[in-house]
This record gives sequence, structure tokens and C-alpha cells, in this order.
Amino acid sequence: METSFTLAKKENKNVIVMVGEDSCKWCKKMQERTLTDKGIQDKMQKYVLVYIKRSDKDSLKDIPEFDGNIPSFFFMHSNKELMEPVVGYFEANDFLSYIEEIEG
Repeated sequence: METSFTLAKKENKNVIVMVGEDSCKWCKKMQERTLTDKGIQDKMQKYVLVYIKRSDKDSLKDIPEFDGNIPSFFFMHSNKELMEPVVGYFEANDFLSYIEEIEG
């Protein structure tokens, strides 16, 4: 986590933290269907993307808003300030719309 936020500061980017688990079917679908979409991939170039397993309690301490539901995404500034959380599986178009809404 620290490395990701350091990189984000250096590159003047925000961070998207995805919390999931290897055994979570919705997390897998999000990774295989949504996050591989060309439009999402293009949009992700503006962010540092971090994947954390729900079982990694040490890394999760930086995300006090995490309630245990996965997949969860936390859009954060490089100083670890939370911009927006979103929970659940999204189709690519819906996730892209959500990102664009956050970016304003």
C-alpha cells in the first residue's frame, strides 16, 4: 500500500484500491470482464491501481470505511484521503460511468 501511495504522489495520480479475495466469484468477474475492458483500461491510466485481499488486515488499516463486503473499490487521493467508495460488481459501462462521475 505505501509503495502505491508514494508512486501516486510522484506521478500526481489518484489511487483506486480494490479489495477482493481469490475465492470471490464477483471479484473474479470484475477482474476478468470489467477491468479488462478497453475503456476501463484507458481510464485506469490516470490512476495507481492496488489490489488487496480482504484477509490482509494490515493493508486494510488504511481504509477504515471498509465494511467487509467484496468486491469493494476505494477512490483515494495520494494522501490517503477517501474520495468515494463503491461496493459490488459492475459491468464495464456502469463502472466507467461511475469513474467519470467521480472525476466530475
